[in-house]
Amino acid sequence: MKKRPGPDLLRPAPAMNDTPPDFETALAAAELAEFFAGCTPAHRREYLRWIGEAKRAETRKTRIGRAIAMLKDRCAKETAPAKAKGSR
Repeated sequence: MKKRPGPDLLRPAPAMNDTPPDFETALAAAELAEFFAGCTPAHRREYLRWIGEAKRAETRKTRIGRAIAMLKDRCAKETAPAKAKGSR
């Protein structure tokens, strides 16, 4: 018997222009809107899906906060100056 795909495979991915207003506000407040827009479509889609799957407002708010923290960390790593070879 063939196994049916799980519910995540049947649910359409959020469109890129479907960024929730509360997440857009948080991105703007953290000055990460431009960085988020520069992420790959798959990366943005995963954040949007994760936030959108929250059933309770409290969970959604927590996920937005965690997403902002993760994006800040990634932004800091990507914009940090590269170390010279041989330096520790």
